[in-house]
Amino acid sequence: MTAAAETSTPPGLTVRLEFARVAGKTAVLRAEAAAPVKVLQPRHAGDAGWACLTSMGGGLVTGDRVSVSARVGAGACAALTTQASTKVYRGEASQRLEAAVAEDGLLVAAPDPIVCYKGARYRQRQTFELAAGADLAVIDWVTSGRAARGERWDFESYESRLTIERAGRPLLLDALRLDPEAGALRARLGRFEVLATAAITGPRLAAGALRLLEETARLPLS
Repeated sequence: MTAAAETSTPPGLTVRLEFARVAGKTAVLRAEAAAPVKVLQPRHAGDAGWACLTSMGGGLVTGDRVSVSARVGAGACAALTTQASTKVYRGEASQRLEAAVAEDGLLVAAPDPIVCYKGARYRQRQTFELAAGADLAVIDWVTSGRAARGERWDFESYESRLTIERAGRPLLLDALRLDPEAGALRARLGRFEVLATAAITGPRLAAGALRLLEETARLPLS
């Protein structure tokens, strides 16, 4: 893996990524990052461009405000991942992702889950703007916390908002807020250890999305 050099990103912006189709493959034209985030570019044999986000301190601490801008050019295929789960330590932190995918472009946003420690307050916003013929697969998920240490749903608050638009028209608005105002989270969420939202849209992904829905419908609910 190679790490992108840290550069002077615009105020309020932590990471800037740009992917473009070059000589039959997708190249990462820009991968700028500022503390507390680094960008890794895994080597691989495929024709997609990869960007892997990692935290310098192993997680987010109080006051961290991560902002990511990603642009996928026409015909390019991009994968945006993380090196490990995003740990949110005690205190308040936030992340924002704004991504745009041009015509015939494909973006897979598949980070590892958010893991909020006891006492953490976390807020997340993800916005995807798609051209008419663009494809997107994204997963947004959070675990109960450090379950192995007995911390299950012990964080103070978690907020996530996922917005997808195609050609300027809204496709999806999904919002989740977890806090103890309506009762203790551990009691309300019971045996569940993970909450996840997956969204798949676009002409190239339609058949795969349909198969996934059919397979999921056959799974037991217990």
